[in-house]
Amino acid sequence: MGINWVDNLMMLAGRKLADQAFKITQAQLKRLKGIKQAHYAEMDAEIDLDICQVKDRLESIRHVRGITRKG
Repeated sequence: MGINWVDNLMMLAGRKLADQAFKITQAQLKRLKGIKQAHYAEMDAEIDLDICQVKDRLESIRHVRGITRKG
């Protein structure tokens, strides 16, 4: 049984959401790196943690995008 139009529509929607999440998360990472470069020393540890979390999120989104592109 092949992929029907509903499955195709769901994969397209998933791909669009993953692409949108990727762009938003990339912008967030860029903003956090900019804040870190502005030398907010009192927030360094917190910013480093946020950067790690955003990088993990980007990796997860890349994985989802790869799955939806193969489908």
